[in-house]
Amino acid sequence: MKSRALNIALLLVGAGLFASSTVIQAEALAATPVAVAPVWNTVADGYSRYMLSERYAIDFLDGSYLSFNGNDYLMITNYFPETGRCCFEPGEIKTDVYTLEASFEEVAAAISTDTGGLAGTFVRQERFFINGRPAARSWWTDGDNDADSALTVVQISETEVAHINSFYSLGGEVSAETVEAIQASFRILDSAH
Repeated sequence: MKSRALNIALLLVGAGLFASSTVIQAEALAATPVAVAPVWNTVADGYSRYMLSERYAIDFLDGSYLSFNGNDYLMITNYFPETGRCCFEPGEIKTDVYTLEASFEEVAAAISTDTGGLAGTFVRQERFFINGRPAARSWWTDGDNDADSALTVVQISETEVAHINSFYSLGGEVSAETVEAIQASFRILDSAH
C-alpha cells in the first residue's frame, strides 16, 4: 500500500462546536490487512484509509482532515474545519461516522423522514448492503449550510448500527459517486464483531 501524507486535525468537539484544534502532518495511517475480501486490502487512487481502534475502517479523500470526539465518533472533511463556519463551498465534503445502540429497521425508517434537525428536501431512499451488512441510505437536497446530504445507516448487530452521514456541495472531486465510494468503503473489523 502506498504511503501518503495527510493532514490530521485533532479536535475537541463540544456541543457541536470546536473547542480547540491542532493540526499535525503525519504519514498515512497504514491499514493492517484484515480477513475480508482481497479487493478491500487496496485503497483506490486518491483515497487513504483510517482504522478506529480495531472497531471500524473507512476510506477518505487524500488530504482530508480527521477529527475525533469520543471512542466511536470520527469527522472527515476535505477542508480545514473551522469554528463558526456556516456554509459549504463547491467541492467540499464532511462525513460523520459513529455507532449507536439502536434497531437497524427503526433507524433506517427514521432517516427517510428526519434529518436530525437539519433542513432539506427528501429525494429518495435506497436499501442495499455494505460489505455484506444491511444498509439504508437517504438522499436529501437543499440542506442547511448550502449542502446536500446522504444519511446512511449500516447494521452492526441486532442492537447496534453505524451512521455514515455525508454533507457535501458538488464540484471538483466531490460528486454523488465520491459520497457513495466513501460510504461503501466502511468496514466493521472482525475483532469488533
